[in-house]
Amino acid sequence: MTTLGFAAPPAPQLEPRLAAAAELLNRSGCRCRLSPDIRHELWRKLVINAGINALTVIHDCPNGQLLTIPAARRSMAAAVREAAAVAAAHGIILEEDPVASTEEVCRRTAANISSTLQDSRRGRESELDAINGEIVRQGRRYQVPTPINEQLLAAV
Repeated sequence: MTTLGFAAPPAPQLEPRLAAAAELLNRSGCRCRLSPDIRHELWRKLVINAGINALTVIHDCPNGQLLTIPAARRSMAAAVREAAAVAAAHGIILEEDPVASTEEVCRRTAANISSTLQDSRRGRESELDAINGEIVRQGRRYQVPTPINEQLLAAV
């Protein structure tokens, strides 16, 4: 699913253009939807990725396997709770339980090799600075402790 939206209130003529782009994507076979609050969507994805990506590298495993490793599952829950607290400090309230949402993503994408693990296996620079690193930076900005995200970032 691809989600489209505006980061700030758009000029009125832009809304129909975005809707047309979404419709074109849907007609071409890509699943697409519009969001009235794309910032919420971005933070939701960031929180989930903070709980999955680094751990797949640390444990060298597909997403779903994280749920079978007790230490990974505990770290995932802690990293996600920290990230959700940072999101809340930023003004983004996640209505759903972020830990349950992350675990559900692990189940739905159980066989997936995260992009971060793919990068690690290929010796490429990872996106973890933009994921866990951003949680840590925003945590400092809002004075929200993020020790688990810091540990995950350092471990990878």
